[in-house]
Amino acid sequence: MRMARAFASLADLAPTLRERELRVLIALNHKWGGSEHQSGRILAREIADITELSRSNGRLALAELSARNALATRQGTATEPAAHALTFIRATQKRPPPYTDRTSAPASIDSIKSDTIIDRLLTANPKHHSPSEIEEARRWIHGYQCKFGKEANARIPDDKLLAQLLTVAPISQIIRLIQDLMAERKEPGYQYSWAS
Repeated sequence: MRMARAFASLADLAPTLRERELRVLIALNHKWGGSEHQSGRILAREIADITELSRSNGRLALAELSARNALATRQGTATEPAAHALTFIRATQKRPPPYTDRTSAPASIDSIKSDTIIDRLLTANPKHHSPSEIEEARRWIHGYQCKFGKEANARIPDDKLLAQLLTVAPISQIIRLIQDLMAERKEPGYQYSWAS
């Protein structure tokens, strides 16, 4: 029950997060989302290993999440790792969930079954998006992968992945995100799953 609430809260917050922030929250949510206090201690090295981020990007994500009040952090000592509490879960439990069954009154967070962002990602279909949006997303994502990725001849992303991405954000937001990543000269991952 707690874990379901934790992931519903994460789905609520996910569209507003950068990739590194989302990776860190997913990892910490997986570790502590189902626990009673939704908190624990973890080394920066462990976060880097779990999320496949550099330690500096992991620390930056933690700082950004703390600034957003998605995490509460108590600095570690020479003998103890830093402690983090998943405050975003508590914050989203105090208000009605944003994803509800549109055929009835607003649902409680426990009764959300088919309209969470995770469900929408799993059922994303290229037919639900215009061919021009799919092509525009493909052009930007593939271009970014070729320009900043490790492989100059990266494979072209498939329609299913592009539909998932367009399910999460409109094409204008995707383009802005990629432009930001390019301006920061951020290297994408080896697989296109970095985009979704």
